[in-house]
Amino acid sequence: MLCAYFDDSGTRAGANFALLAGLFGNPHQWDHFNGLWQQALNAPLDGAKAPLRRFHMFDCYGGRNDFTGWVRTEAEDFAQQLGSIFFKCGLWGGATVLTARAADKRAAGDQPRESGGAEGSVIQNSFHLALDWARKNAAYDREIAFMFEDRPDRKKEYETAYMAFSDHARAANILPLPASLTFANAAKELPLQAADLFAWEVYQDELSFLHRERPTGQFNRKLLARMAASGRFRIQSATSETIGNLALQKAELTSSAR
Repeated sequence: MLCAYFDDSGTRAGANFALLAGLFGNPHQWDHFNGLWQQALNAPLDGAKAPLRRFHMFDCYGGRNDFTGWVRTEAEDFAQQLGSIFFKCGLWGGATVLTARAADKRAAGDQPRESGGAEGSVIQNSFHLALDWARKNAAYDREIAFMFEDRPDRKKEYETAYMAFSDHARAANILPLPASLTFANAAKELPLQAADLFAWEVYQDELSFLHRERPTGQFNRKLLARMAASGRFRIQSATSETIGNLALQKAELTSSAR
């Protein structure tokens, strides 16, 4: 079964934008990933640092908890080391960014749709990114599972968006079909730690363009630029025109099923 692991960032009240980032792969890729990621945790920076119980980029970048005593350059180097694992395992991925301005425009317009409003549509878009990857690159598999970190305050929102997405995908009857939505502890599910790194990179890159227009295809974060240039990772910005509007994606699903 294919599996997509997601993490969010910037979802707190008052944030300038919210985003979801996910990594996609098959069981062989994830098995390979788990081995390499655990090796990196056991010997960070080629053994220059003490073993880590888990990776969390917020702690790493801020020198907190397991990363106490780390300096910013070490955090950047370790992020690059971990990011290289994405490529070694041949993973794919996608991220959807919703700016506060786009969300405000959406809230002032039509009533929330069946997706659960603006953020619900961003969640659905993330599901669709994973399904689009699966249809194009792994159509041999019949099912795809979705996993998020277990956050009680977000669980209902994810479940609502997933239900709307899954119902339509199953009605279209194309493969692979959405199989499940589950929640887990990132300390135990290593791919969720990788999704955290991806989400953090996207969030930091968005911050660098907070007060200016992003040139097409430009990413300031070194790892994110490498991911985008590979063609295996899609980073999409949601606009007031696209938030809450999944008609095109649904039409594509329906036409693919014919």
